[in-house]
Amino acid sequence: MFSKIMRYVSYFARVLPYLVLFLPALLYAVIMKFSSKSREVWLISERGDEARDNAYHLYKYIRTKHPEIDAYFVITDDSADRAKVSQFGNLVRTNSFCHFVHFIIADKLISTHMYGAAPYGKACLPFLKLLPRKKHVFLQHGVTQRGLVFNDENLDLFVCSSRLEVECLQGSSRKVKQAIQILGMCRYDELQDRAKSNSRKTIVMMPTFRTWLEDASRLPNRDEIFRNDPYFLFWNRLISDRKLLGVCEKNDITIVFYPHYRSQKYLHNFRECSHRVVIADRREYDIQDLLINGSMLVTDYSSVFFDFAYMEKPVMYYQFDATKFQKYHYRQGVFSYQEHGFGPVIDNCDCAVDYIIDRIRSNYRMEDKYVDRVSDFFAYTDKKNTERNFEAICEL
Repeated sequence: MFSKIMRYVSYFARVLPYLVLFLPALLYAVIMKFSSKSREVWLISERGDEARDNAYHLYKYIRTKHPEIDAYFVITDDSADRAKVSQFGNLVRTNSFCHFVHFIIADKLISTHMYGAAPYGKACLPFLKLLPRKKHVFLQHGVTQRGLVFNDENLDLFVCSSRLEVECLQGSSRKVKQAIQILGMCRYDELQDRAKSNSRKTIVMMPTFRTWLEDASRLPNRDEIFRNDPYFLFWNRLISDRKLLGVCEKNDITIVFYPHYRSQKYLHNFRECSHRVVIADRREYDIQDLLINGSMLVTDYSSVFFDFAYMEKPVMYYQFDATKFQKYHYRQGVFSYQEHGFGPVIDNCDCAVDYIIDRIRSNYRMEDKYVDRVSDFFAYTDKKNTERNFEAICEL
């Protein structure tokens, strides 16, 4: 009985801050609705502290080409991307009173993350039952490559880029499958390869995060745990490999090491062992700029390789912990790196270095078999993804 009471107390303590803002915002929103003939409102967001993904590109498109749409973008005041998106106006501070108001009056909630446009994300789901029905748009922030099950009955549009993605989602609910449309990612429209015209070449290394290291991040000795994990040991060895750095020095090449958003908390453990290596803080580097200007991408499982391959530039998968990764993080789904991937799968440092050097000597050319896979995978390469996304949202 006591434990049950404590669960209710804990739940109320979590919900109380939302109620403090939600109830006054609801009253204010009702007054707004009755006192003015407002247009349809679209509330758009990414993580809440970024503007560098599909939502940003959609928002820029709307504000420049369709100003008749009353669209707002959710972002924090201290975001490194705020200045970039502020030129388009209509910004809403994340989790603020204004955010709650716009969440309540919005007709369409659009985000790269599930319920990313809502204050405090999924924590606001109970409040949706008190509001008029909204249209929910999931732009995605990466291409789905494994079997995922979505049973969200609120979802109205689920944006995909390929037929293989649709296969990955076949275990989802009927409502979700009805919401799926192959439209292409908005950010792909801006993927214009600049690497060939750059005199100084860049090799971009972008590993994804690990669930077990996320769990360890709550412990006081998290850095010690991290430095003993293969994730650190293998990536640190690669970016400090003398043979690779020697070739980079000779050819005036920079290595930019940019771990996943959720791994950036461990970034201080890596050291720039050479002036040829940049340990990239996400607050200072934009992912899309790195991909556009990069001559080659080295990743493990991060879906950014789809963006890079879209430009037909060489990709390599450095998968030294595949067994553990598939057991504790993500299982390999419909997409097979060996069968569908856009580059070789390599599990040791020496072979990884040799392949990188081989691509440098080939003037960063993607091998023909991988070029063929790129053309087979993507449904659209016409630079009209954002337009298709916009029109599909209008039709909801």
